[in-house]
Amino acid sequence: SYRWAAHSWMATGKVKRRDVVDFLNQFKHNGLDVGILMYTYVGDSLSIVLFQNTSRDMPTMEAKVGISKQNLESLMQNCNLYISQNTAENAILPRGASIEYQDRSALGLDFKKANKLLIPFKYSISKFNHLIIVPTLNISSLPFAAFNIKRETKIIDLMSVSTHPVFLKYLFLTKKNTQKEDMLKT
Repeated sequence: SYRWAAHSWMATGKVKRRDVVDFLNQFKHNGLDVGILMYTYVGDSLSIVLFQNTSRDMPTMEAKVGISKQNLESLMQNCNLYISQNTAENAILPRGASIEYQDRSALGLDFKKANKLLIPFKYSISKFNHLIIVPTLNISSLPFAAFNIKRETKIIDLMSVSTHPVFLKYLFLTKKNTQKEDMLKT
């Protein structure tokens, strides 16, 4: 499975949505508001699911966007170029060295497009203390903290961010070990 882990783990029932919510509720008991933004890519479609620790039965928000794998990977690549060129412009270069740049305006438009595509639930996300990103394909290479969540406010200005590509496997193994411990106690 080519980085479709989130889809296959959820589809097979090895990890259920309730398991993710139970994980998040552990943080809520400690006064932290943590969200999980999970991306899956299957059949020319990017699915985005936001898990949040609420008392509702369905504590998720979902979005699905039709985009080819090639276009998605190209968009992510251009976002990284945009960020790295911004850093390179401020770098001190050795005498006589120069850097060739791609068209920054086109890369900037791709960055804005990716921001809109990958962070569709801006209002709901803005209330978290921490956001866990469960990526797919080359999405994990993006600096999510640099995306805007409000007009001029970046995600990093409001919360910490971590990327956890094997999150569902972690949940599954944790659940499995807990079940073994419960069996040993009885």
